Amino acid sequence: MNKPFVTDVYKLHGSATVSISADSSLEDLIGTLVRESSLRGIFLVNSKQKLVGMVTRLDLIRWAHLNLTGGKEGHKLPISEY
Repeated sequence: MNKPFVTDVYKLHGSATVSISADSSLEDLIGTLVRESSLRGIFLVNSKQKLVGMVTRLDLIRWAHLNLTGGKEGHKLPISEY
């Protein structure tokens, strides 16, 4: 039995993946996630189109939590405090 390669899988599902430059703005990344509501994350590629990472919706939620609340008891503050 032949072992499949990653490229075989990518060809099957390639149209369902999204990648952006790792140097893109956070605004661009969030905009892509908003426009593509079914995405769970976005692949980050460098200038040579090599995969360098991935950002998920959960990553963004955690980032926002840390930046808005300092990651401490901020979750107890009313939204009007922000």
